[in-house]
Amino acid sequence: MKETRGARIAKGCAAAVFLLMLFLPGIVLTLLSRLTGKPLDVPLSGFTPPQEKVALSPESWLSGDFQDSFTERVEANVKPRSIMVRLYNTVNMRLFHKGQQIIGKGYDIFEPEYIQDELTLTEADDFSLPENVQAMRVFVEQLVQVQELLRERGKTLVVYIAPSKANLCRENIPRRYLGVSPGHRRAVDVFREEIGKTDVPFLICADLADELEYPAFYPTGIHWSRTYEQIASRRIIGMIGEASGVPYTNIALDGARESETPFWRDDDVMNLANVLWHPDNALTREFWHPGIRYYQYASRAEAEADVVPMTLLLQGDSFGFGLKKDLLENIPGSEVYFVYYDYSLTDPDETVTLLEGSWENLDWDRCLDAADVVAIEMTEPLLKNRTFGFVPALLEKLQADGQ
Repeated sequence: MKETRGARIAKGCAAAVFLLMLFLPGIVLTLLSRLTGKPLDVPLSGFTPPQEKVALSPESWLSGDFQDSFTERVEANVKPRSIMVRLYNTVNMRLFHKGQQIIGKGYDIFEPEYIQDELTLTEADDFSLPENVQAMRVFVEQLVQVQELLRERGKTLVVYIAPSKANLCRENIPRRYLGVSPGHRRAVDVFREEIGKTDVPFLICADLADELEYPAFYPTGIHWSRTYEQIASRRIIGMIGEASGVPYTNIALDGARESETPFWRDDDVMNLANVLWHPDNALTREFWHPGIRYYQYASRAEAEADVVPMTLLLQGDSFGFGLKKDLLENIPGSEVYFVYYDYSLTDPDETVTLLEGSWENLDWDRCLDAADVVAIEMTEPLLKNRTFGFVPALLEKLQADGQ
């Protein structure tokens, strides 16, 4: 039956009333803010760089710098802008399943690159292509050479691949993406095949999924759950001990604690979505993910005495933070030099050195001399980038030292 003009008008009016009611609190707060001279606003999650004022001139006007600067300063100073932003984001996510990230079933949040990798949507993600397979073979050969040169220096190499949410929570990927999946080979499949031919110690963390007692990922985050991360840390430290022959003290995991609020990064992306939601607010939390519970194991050093610490040179992305956290919090005397994909180094004292886009600026001697173990962490989606040149640079350094 064809919808009448009156019915369409009624629906339009209802939608307008709904949106007015939704934004009315923001409008009222804006008026109160103007009348009282107080901001009456809430903070937004994420980094906001300071806004520099660009002077008006013919050059700045024609280049657009003045207009951009003016817009940024207005956005930073108009109150209560943040409430309006959260209202707008809430409407987009709740009604239209839209946001900064991809919103899947049950408001499960995914990063685009994870879905691209899982469904091999681009040529760079498709490892059925011979050129991609060959590039991965070369990379694995470089890892073998690095391992041999590190052994000569009495050091150990391990490699681990952090899991993909799009792989382990595939059922929540929006249908519009599943419908265009070409179904080619993923990078992790080729990597597993090639590194399996070597004796380089490696762990594909997705293989631990069947051992999990608690969720692998939560809808509110893109990082693996805290319990998954802890299990992986324990397995990796054990793998390092086996490969090195050194009885490094491992982490013991005791009973898990249940909570209605997230642990550490269990809600990382939901916070950055900047919607009307907060993990400590039971009412709004139930609005988004009713009944969700979070878990974290109690952890400690496995040995009660004679703890053997580890000094680790760890290269990776944010998934590597978990191993660093678990090692430092549980094994006294351990140290971590963390080399991030964005070309930065964090020392054991948390001093950060920016490497200005080049591994040549890394103090290799200091890091390698201090470290007992070199660990390479990669996520499944970033395997195609093969550590962004870190491994070839490390190989070149080790080869130069051996000449």
